Formats: sequence, C-alpha cells, structure tokens
Amino acid sequence: MFYFRRNPYVKRAIFIAVPHRGSKSADGLLGRFVAGRVRLPDDLHKFIASLRTSIAGLLKPEAAALFDRGYPNSIRVLSPKTAGLMALAELPVAPSTPFHSIMGDRGLGGGPKSSDGVVPYWSSHLPGATSEVFVPANHRSYENPQAIAEVKRILLLHLAEHAESKDATWK
Repeated sequence: MFYFRRNPYVKRAIFIAVPHRGSKSADGLLGRFVAGRVRLPDDLHKFIASLRTSIAGLLKPEAAALFDRGYPNSIRVLSPKTAGLMALAELPVAPSTPFHSIMGDRGLGGGPKSSDGVVPYWSSHLPGATSEVFVPANHRSYENPQAIAEVKRILLLHLAEHAESKDATWK
C-alpha cells in the first residue's frame, strides 16, 4: 500500500496458490458476505486515518483507492477490479531473484484451464518462473504432499546453490 522497494535479502521466492491478479471469488456473493464480516481493531482504523491525514502523499493513488469503502481487508483487496492489486501485479520480480509457482488444480489438466477453485491460472501464473508445478489440490494446496515435496525440492536446490558459491558473507 505504501511505496515499494525491493528487499535485497530475498534471494528466492516460492508462491503457493497466490492470486497475483486477484480472484473473481472476492466479488462473488460469498466473498462479499465474508468481507463484510471481517473486522479490524478500531485503533488500527484510527492509526491509519491519522497517518493519512498527517502525512500528505503517504499512499500512492492506487493504494488510497482501497480505502474508499473503509479499511481494506484480505478479501476485498483480492478483487480483480482492485486498482492497487493490479498495480502490484505489474511490479516485476527482480531478475536476480529466482521464483517458483505451485498451483492447485482440481482436475482440469493444468495449464491455462486450471484452477484451485478460488485462484484461476490467469491469476496465479507469472511469466519467467524458474518452475511452475500443478498439484491435484484445491486452494489449500499448501497441505498437499506433492506441494510439500516441491517446496522441499526448491529449498534443497537453494541450499545446494549457496553451498557451491560460498563467499565471505557465509563465513
């Protein structure tokens, strides 16, 4: 929501069931119902409101739009119509940072037609991924044994790459 700067300490990323471009489920009847019941502490609302009024230009215009209907919550901001989410989706992953995508597929064969029931492929796919794996799972694909095995594979790959390139920072 604020101004983004890449964290130089992030050396690799693993995205599991991530709706980079949102999910139409957030705009559906159930999504709107649940979003209407998400409540954050009043002090947090007051704190954000005081920041916005005391620091001009704190939020980018796209992020400020998230507050038009009250404080944004974890469901409402996942609408594919959310300007802030669309702006975030346009930010590239640093070319020096390998990233991997693990996506659930509920029997649609992987690829462009796949979906975990909440996040469709068009939202979870990022061009340039080092690996892209589909697991037979719903949106809770992080619980899937194949997804867990893929995370282990990626972490072992990362460890091996760093072991090969030991330098002064690892001593």
